[in-house]
Amino acid sequence: DIANLYVLANEPHGALAYINKALEILQNIYKGVDTLEVALCYHIIAYAHSLLGDHTQSEQYNKKALEIRSKILGPDSSACATSHTNLGSNYYALKRYDEAMMHTQKAIDILAQIYGPVHPDLASAYSFVAGINCDLQNFDEALKYNKKAMEVTEKVHGKNSQNYFALACNLGAILQTQGKIEEATKQFQEVIETIKTYNPNDPLIGQLTLLIS
Repeated sequence: DIANLYVLANEPHGALAYINKALEILQNIYKGVDTLEVALCYHIIAYAHSLLGDHTQSEQYNKKALEIRSKILGPDSSACATSHTNLGSNYYALKRYDEAMMHTQKAIDILAQIYGPVHPDLASAYSFVAGINCDLQNFDEALKYNKKAMEVTEKVHGKNSQNYFALACNLGAILQTQGKIEEATKQFQEVIETIKTYNPNDPLIGQLTLLIS
């Protein structure tokens, strides 16, 4: 619990100090047998290392967490989906895009199986895949997954949510990168008009207006 507080405070060194103590105690109690509590420790250690920018170390601990969760809960559990998502983030940071895509797609498959086609974690995963494709300059694929993320986000949070606005702006940016200026402009204008209906003083309106100019 103390380690989690350090994570929330964005203090990874403090988190690592306490979570390693917790892991040592658990390993003594369970005589080295892997449990979900041990997997959670590995998960927190991995996250702390990612905060430190050490994604190679983070990857190793996320793999350990995934291995235990798969063995105890089965490979298609929500906890395994979380581990796959985290590994996707590790590999993205390491520019190992194929592996990032593979793990994120596995997370998508698990989440869709558990929750159906509408869930906020699915929207995040679709958005992440869109980002990977942007880095690879696969802009058609990026558009496809960004639109999927928008569809899910609209159903979960509505069109007046910050999550939806961010994805709508991403869509405009992808179109702009493709040289589809008219479509990009139309997309940004739609976002502006939507924002005006609930907060005409939102600073994003000015930013998008400047971008259109």
